[in-house]
Amino acid sequence: MTIELLKGSRQLQFHLELDNRACDHRMRVLIETPNQNAFSYSDTPFGTVKRAVEDPHIDDWQQLGWREEPTAIFPMLTYVNSHDATTSWTVFSKGIKEYQFIGEKFQTIALTLFRSVGYLGRPDLLRRPGVASGNEFKAIPTPDSQLQKKMRFKFALQLDHDFQPASLAKDYLDYAISNPHYQIQDLNRFTTTLKYFVSNPLDHQVPTPKGMTLDSETLVFSSLRKSNDEPGFDIRVYNPDLNREVDGGSIKGLRNVRYTFVDLRGHAVAETQEDDTILLGTFKPGEIKTVHIVE
Repeated sequence: MTIELLKGSRQLQFHLELDNRACDHRMRVLIETPNQNAFSYSDTPFGTVKRAVEDPHIDDWQQLGWREEPTAIFPMLTYVNSHDATTSWTVFSKGIKEYQFIGEKFQTIALTLFRSVGYLGRPDLLRRPGVASGNEFKAIPTPDSQLQKKMRFKFALQLDHDFQPASLAKDYLDYAISNPHYQIQDLNRFTTTLKYFVSNPLDHQVPTPKGMTLDSETLVFSSLRKSNDEPGFDIRVYNPDLNREVDGGSIKGLRNVRYTFVDLRGHAVAETQEDDTILLGTFKPGEIKTVHIVE
């Protein structure tokens, strides 16, 4: 494992490489936090989800007649978080989508790296006694799913004073998206002619269009798309916070545009306005807003 802290970065990055030679097992990485956790927090496509770290029926599910043990293993999109009143621990992942909180005080975050699975449709499992789900009559060998090979995994840890879902969404982009690099070369203008035909220069300056900017510390950008039914485009933002109503800020960098707040189907929910700046207003916890813009 390689641990790396880049200059100017807020994430402690982990690069793990392992050569799996075991069969029928699960490999996880355990991250110890100082918190006593009753809930876990992870992101979803349009917000944040809060989950109990243990199902209340973990000890009596068989007495209740359930066919399968309830699980506290949950999916995540880009991060999982543990926090209290003074500290926040966030684990970002590149491709890892499953976690569980374990330990006596549920203080440990367990990220699932992979599972080696030799058969599909095994009966009488510990967490699912009786017949197998799906195929009840035959266990199908899945040798390729044993993952007997070298594998690489990347994840990162970020420590903060408090839990701010909107900031974490931006921090994940800083971690996960790499800037492209290229080798600077000199062109041989004799063999690589840049101009085949001479053209007259323009007699006026062509203005460079400015891109629009979402000026907000509390919202997460979701999508920007061209409208299907009419001219213009739609920009969608949301408040990922579970509890706080926030000021959404504004969209800047536009010039004399007409804009309308619309619902998820594109139907107007407010009067069309015209301005250079779009004031987004307040957002309730988990609220999504879509703005239709016509230049």
